[in-house]
Amino acid sequence: MDKDEKKVEPPSGSTTPTNEKPKMEVSVETLQNLLDTVEGLKKAREENNKKIIALESIASQTRLQEAKAVMDEDKRPRVHFKKIQQGVVVGWPSKKEEPDKVKNEILINPTNNNPMGEIIKIKYKLVDGTETDFLDYVEFVRCTDLVFARVLEDRGNSALLEFEDKSIKAEPIEVKKVFFNA
Repeated sequence: MDKDEKKVEPPSGSTTPTNEKPKMEVSVETLQNLLDTVEGLKKAREENNKKIIALESIASQTRLQEAKAVMDEDKRPRVHFKKIQQGVVVGWPSKKEEPDKVKNEILINPTNNNPMGEIIKIKYKLVDGTETDFLDYVEFVRCTDLVFARVLEDRGNSALLEFEDKSIKAEPIEVKKVFFNA
């Protein structure tokens, strides 16, 4: 106690509530069994901690991080894909790579024959491996139906993903990073 603090006594005749629980009699054998169990658990935990330290010291750090990421789903990055009527889009071709899967239609003004716009139509790759018919790029961009997935493993230019909705695809899928948004 500090110098300024004084011990205050309750007024005479008043009772102070106590938080004491009723006492129970416990045999010495029961207490000894509990003590032995606690000591055994402490010893087992210490041995497990030593094993974990030894395993982590010899494990590949990359694989260790991947395993921890899989165990801790909340820390895995979440990405989204666009969902159209035919399915979930996981890719599309470029005009340079596959020119037969991309169409550019130039709109001509009928009064003066000058170009006034362009319609781009693309065959999109779906999660089930099929392709769509030619779809308007602007409609695809404006699509707001999203499907979410978690990144299981980062593989440089691609990533191993697992869809949150297992009805889309139950097993993990590898997708190039340019085809999804984080």
